[in-house]
Amino acid sequence: MATSLADGGSWLNTKMAENNIPDMAKTLPLSGREPEIHVMPGKYMGAALHASIPKAPRVVSGTVAPVVAKSSGQPLPPGVVPAGKPQGPAKGLIIGGVALVLVVGGVAAALLIPRKPTPTAPGNANLPVNVPVVTAPVATTPTTTPAEATSTVPETIAVAPRNAPDTDADGLTDQEETEIYRTDVTDADTDHDGYLDGSEVFYLYNAAGIAPVTLKESGLVRIFEGDGYSLLVPSVWIDNPASNGDGRVFMGQTGESVVVTVEENPAHLSLLDWYSARYSDQVKTDILQFVNRTGLAGIKSPDGLMEFFSSDGKVIALRYDLSGQSEIHYRRTLEMTGNGLKLGPVPATENVSATSTVPVSGETGVTTSTASTSVNSATTTVGETPASQTSGEMATGTATSTP
Repeated sequence: MATSLADGGSWLNTKMAENNIPDMAKTLPLSGREPEIHVMPGKYMGAALHASIPKAPRVVSGTVAPVVAKSSGQPLPPGVVPAGKPQGPAKGLIIGGVALVLVVGGVAAALLIPRKPTPTAPGNANLPVNVPVVTAPVATTPTTTPAEATSTVPETIAVAPRNAPDTDADGLTDQEETEIYRTDVTDADTDHDGYLDGSEVFYLYNAAGIAPVTLKESGLVRIFEGDGYSLLVPSVWIDNPASNGDGRVFMGQTGESVVVTVEENPAHLSLLDWYSARYSDQVKTDILQFVNRTGLAGIKSPDGLMEFFSSDGKVIALRYDLSGQSEIHYRRTLEMTGNGLKLGPVPATENVSATSTVPVSGETGVTTSTASTSVNSATTTVGETPASQTSGEMATGTATSTP
């Protein structure tokens, strides 16, 4: 249907005015004739918005059933399924599929999403971190008696002192040879008389003398007179009263010394019993008994560093004092001092005749040697003493002295 611009439908003009569409008659140039506009009748406009489009038929039990719009109050013919509502197996499949998706999704979420562990309190894995641990108080009974203090005393391991170096193995340490007896530290028999230097000193002889003279005659030792006794000490040593005022201390260059004391024995015990009572920790069989060169019976401690002699209700003791040294430098000098100790005053003129039992070199038996010495005479008779003799072989003997 054709119409002129002036007689155009009122509906179009209205719509154009509402949407600000310019008037085509005013904007378009005219070509000498009036333009024609074809307009859809108003009754057909918007019809598609209200049209009802039929849905595709559904398959029910292997047959195609028509789908009709649901109407209220009217029964459906046989084989017709209401629209929008699944029936039969299709409904079960949909529900099962949804359930399967939910289950699979839940399992996947549980496995893939990391779970944050719950923190626990240190030292107790069963308690959460924010739960305080409460310890019940322990009831105590007050006491008026203070607890006894205890202390642990560290164990001290005693280390036995060792003998100082003896280069030529003659029984005298290098210190004794150079300091006291003037012998050769590299020659075991300095005077080449067939006797070891240490053996000669033990028997109170001068190991460096060409003639067999005594230590006292050589001037290497001197006589010290104590309270009821006398003994020989190195001439180069100094002596002082003991710290307790009872006894004497004879000291060498190293600070080591021989301490001589006189101790009481009011019960007149035998020397062995007196010693055992004083040193109860030592076994009697380990105590050495001997007779010195003046005939005086004595005993010696197991380590050889103490000697004791009995004297009418008294005991004369000789003790070696290391003074902190770890080596013993004057062991043979201690033995020499004890071997020359005698009781009573020293006479102006002294003749000593001693008899001792010592083994002879090369023999298994024993022989008796006699040594006679006169203070006022340079002539000395010396019996045989083997050069291989040791201090242990010299510890036993008998001696007699004649003023």
